[in-house]
Amino acid sequence: MRSSHIKLDEHFERCRFETLKYIDFTYCKNITKVPDLSVITPNIKELELFRCKNLVEVHQSVGLLEKLEIWNLNECRNLRILPTKLQLKSLKSFYLFGSESLDQGTERLALLSSIGYLTGLRELTISLKNVKDVPSNISDLQNLRRLSMHECDEFPKAMNTPGCFPNLERLHIFYSNITTLPEIAIIFPQLKILVLHYCWNLSKIPRLPHCIHVVSAKGCNSLNSQSRRRLLNQFGEFIGLQQNIVCAKGMRHQDSDSETNFESESEFDLDEATSETDLTWKLYDYYSLALPGSKIPKWWFNHQSVGSSISFSVGRKLPSFAFCVALKVELKDDVPYEYEFRMFTCSVYMCINGFERGLVHINFILPPSSFMWFHYRRDRSLEDIILGDWNDIEIRFECSNYDPKITKITIERCGVHVSCICPPCNFATNEDTDFNPCPPLKKMRTS
Repeated sequence: MRSSHIKLDEHFERCRFETLKYIDFTYCKNITKVPDLSVITPNIKELELFRCKNLVEVHQSVGLLEKLEIWNLNECRNLRILPTKLQLKSLKSFYLFGSESLDQGTERLALLSSIGYLTGLRELTISLKNVKDVPSNISDLQNLRRLSMHECDEFPKAMNTPGCFPNLERLHIFYSNITTLPEIAIIFPQLKILVLHYCWNLSKIPRLPHCIHVVSAKGCNSLNSQSRRRLLNQFGEFIGLQQNIVCAKGMRHQDSDSETNFESESEFDLDEATSETDLTWKLYDYYSLALPGSKIPKWWFNHQSVGSSISFSVGRKLPSFAFCVALKVELKDDVPYEYEFRMFTCSVYMCINGFERGLVHINFILPPSSFMWFHYRRDRSLEDIILGDWNDIEIRFECSNYDPKITKITIERCGVHVSCICPPCNFATNEDTDFNPCPPLKKMRTS
């Protein structure tokens, strides 16, 4: 009953839904209180209350529902009263973020003490605003696979111990003032995805575990150049891409804006522990990295272009390649708060000898930022493409699924890391002149 006008009043309380398993009250603005569900829906498995903006109280009985598996209370902004005891032995996913009224009171502190008893929990989203530290029993969540923390001032000490979450695969930290992170490779050895969005004061990302394959650090504008370079090098090492690969056109294959604010251009500066991971890339079909800033490192991407497309030539066998795009997202000043949490889609297309096909589509959160997105995808379907001795390739980027009246998204530049057979040529232009050395291909045909 999403976005309905339902009221959980005395009429609802007289109902008995013994076999009801799923309730979805998302965006139901007339719900102010969740009544005693142990009598009304004793076998409920999923309770969705996302953005019930006028919800104030949840009955104590909800904390005792033995069969409840998913409980979503995200962005219930007026929520003040929650069950003080959580004995939800079947609960696997619990979401509690964006409850501004709850952030100001003591109810959440009592709730945090109870979360440690939810030993079956696999996914947890929690706001840590005004919380100095979490209870030590949080480490009892040994089955946790995904953890999202919002608005924390520092990384919780209770989580900064080896073996805290031995099976954690995804760690998300949003809108936080943290300045440092723990040794993630030691604390979370199984981590595959690390998302750090708008951690404004974070200056360094430590060495990551060998199994990592997605890192996103949008809005982390204090991140130092050494960390950014290390991340890019680590990903390149995992994938098996060579550094400083050269096109026949040489350095002129890059325009004057291709400089980067990374500090140095020396060889790999990886930690010793990452040198053992030469074959790790074979475990995954894709790697993705998003870093703040709009510059593309020239030592990695031997083809670069201003704008939304880049072209090159390859021989009979299509080599593995990685691509990169620099995006700038701008929002108008009067954008509603809810709009900032919407997504836009960045799509990548590849044209081979005039025939176009989609490579990847990925969603990004909308808050304003400039960031560089690096992506590698091992597409096995490309291995079957029959190529001639000479093949023209074009990579094209496109952003969609957003309102241009509210949002402006600019693809500033793009690049490709690839072993090519582009012919050498001599340009008569001045060294400082911007140009696209890879001319656009013939008009594309779709298949």
